Order: sequence, then C-alpha cells, then structure tokens
Amino acid sequence: MNERLDLSLLEALQASGTQLLVIGPRTERDLETGKRLDAFLAANNVSWLGKLPYSDMQAHLGSARVGLTPYRDTPFNRAAFPLKTLDYLASGLPVVATDLPSVRWLDTDLVSISTGPSQFVEQVKQILQADPHAYPPARYRDFAKRHTWDERAAQLIRNIEGISEHANHTH
Repeated sequence: MNERLDLSLLEALQASGTQLLVIGPRTERDLETGKRLDAFLAANNVSWLGKLPYSDMQAHLGSARVGLTPYRDTPFNRAAFPLKTLDYLASGLPVVATDLPSVRWLDTDLVSISTGPSQFVEQVKQILQADPHAYPPARYRDFAKRHTWDERAAQLIRNIEGISEHANHTH
C-alpha cells in the first residue's frame, strides 16, 4: 500500500460500511498518504493483515467475494500492468478496477471498470449484493489461464510461426 493507490476509492468504500480485508505491506513515502492509510486501516470495517506468505494469501482470497484494483491514474500506473487483477481472476473472483490501459487491454466483462469513488462503491456493492452464483469462479479462472506466462509465450510462438509461414508462401 502506497502512493500508487487511489485512496479516495478505498476511503469511499470504507465509508459505505463495506467490510474490507486488506493484505499487503505498507511502502508509502509521502506523509499525507501515511496519515490517510493510518485512518483507513484503523476503521472498524477494515481488517489489515499486512504482508502474508503466498499460501496464506490464497486462503484469504478463497473466502473473498470481490478483488479490488484501485490504482490512481498516473503515468507510472498507466504504463504498468497490475498483476493483482489477474491474481484475483485466477482465484475465481470478479474484480473492480480503475480505468487504466492494462484493464482495458484485458477486454473482458469480468472486470468492472470504475471512473470514480461513487461508481467504484456502486460496482463493489452490486457484486456483494448479487447471488454469488452470478459470478461462477470457473469463468474467472478460465479467463486468467489465457494470460499465464506460458500461454503468452505460446501465443508469441504461434504469431512468429504464422509470420514465417506467411513469408514463405509469398516468395
């Protein structure tokens, strides 16, 4: 948790009364961000577990209903690819994320794209209030499988072979 996060989204979600489980270390450098994180993490409806081993994190994701990718719209975040979104999908979770190029690139309805605090809260609450069967975990896992490093490497090889085959046929 650091300056990459859009704290206004998390603060709005916390203010809505939604129960939040936060996993991960704090790495903020800015004093104002630190104060806001202190207040957010101290709220009664926020449980912060800090940094956990991967196996422990997976157990918690298994009991979650929605994954959150609340990143600020910054040049760094626009150039980054939040693997957290794919981690949530691989865990069978629907995701609510901020509108960044990487999220748009995934081109899926399995990730709800938010453009501000009220929409972020609305999208999270919609998922939490829906019948859990409306979000079948296998659908999310299947999508994530198409984005593993092995699958991306295989796609790259198929593309290269296709280019080579096309070049051989045109000469």
